[in-house]
Amino acid sequence: MATTPAGPSMETAHEFEEDDSDDEFDELIDHYYERRNILILNAQDSIIAGLEQRGTFFVRNVYRWLKTLYLLPEDDGWFIRCLSDGQIVPCNSHILFPIGSFHIVSKDSLVLSPSRKITHPLYRCLVNLDHSRPTYLDEDVFQEICRRDQRCLITGWNLPDPRRQFKDDFFCARIFPLMPPSRFADPLVQELLPGSAESAEAFAQLMQSPSNAFICSYMPCEVFNAYWFSIDVDDDYRIVQFVDCQNWNVPVSGSGKLLVDSWSEHATRPSDALLRAHFQQALLRWLHNDPAEHQEYLTATKLAFRIQDQEITSGDSAWIQEPGSQNAPSLPLSHCT
Repeated sequence: MATTPAGPSMETAHEFEEDDSDDEFDELIDHYYERRNILILNAQDSIIAGLEQRGTFFVRNVYRWLKTLYLLPEDDGWFIRCLSDGQIVPCNSHILFPIGSFHIVSKDSLVLSPSRKITHPLYRCLVNLDHSRPTYLDEDVFQEICRRDQRCLITGWNLPDPRRQFKDDFFCARIFPLMPPSRFADPLVQELLPGSAESAEAFAQLMQSPSNAFICSYMPCEVFNAYWFSIDVDDDYRIVQFVDCQNWNVPVSGSGKLLVDSWSEHATRPSDALLRAHFQQALLRWLHNDPAEHQEYLTATKLAFRIQDQEITSGDSAWIQEPGSQNAPSLPLSHCT
């Protein structure tokens, strides 16, 4: 699985024998693209971005998210303009983003066709190539995270009494990629974790540390791994749902946030840089318009099912190719969940 389970008792819990969720995931993703009611067009009137407005996306956030993904004028000399009436959507507005089609325009009202800033996303692949069950190292990390968080940081549900036998509804959700330690020198990794990936050993330790994890109950953990929602660190750790997660025990966007109030030691808290990186991947998937290729965003869980069902092997290109439209490779052996 794409998570570290709550304890050894998970053997009877969420195993790989059921793959029904994959079909449901794909179906809802298809519906998302059909329902998007905010569309951003370039000068050629091709869609370059879009969202499904369900009353949770604010003007100030959409401006910031576009700036995250696209190369736009550095002096903020650009605006979003409605196609239907030519009105500018004020960038400092704290209201919900209106429904409709829009252009990005310069100060001189020139319609812009910005290039995407993030061109080589790093995809997570959190499944051990050789083991489907947790290692002792995974369990040690989980116990440390339990002591720190004491509850699911998404739902607020308290961890069960550690003396109880069954704890399998809580997981140690990993934020961002577990990959070969040799990748520490990758410019994308260095940009993501400046000063933190000084060696292969240091990089492996960071990926398998409390900085890259938080406690999460099973259902929110599944959709977090699929980027249905993410955490906007720069908006007070707000939970942002890109796909409706109401039935997955995820608080509604705008009314929920990652529960960080109980953290007392900054050094051991989940990394803001890694949370931002996860959020960027969510923006790439849901804000950037790529309906023809969105099915290539495979989850680690789906890849694990395919390995178990002997549809592919651990040496398949889905694991080893360079970052792009597939998952990055995993850490070997005991470094990975």
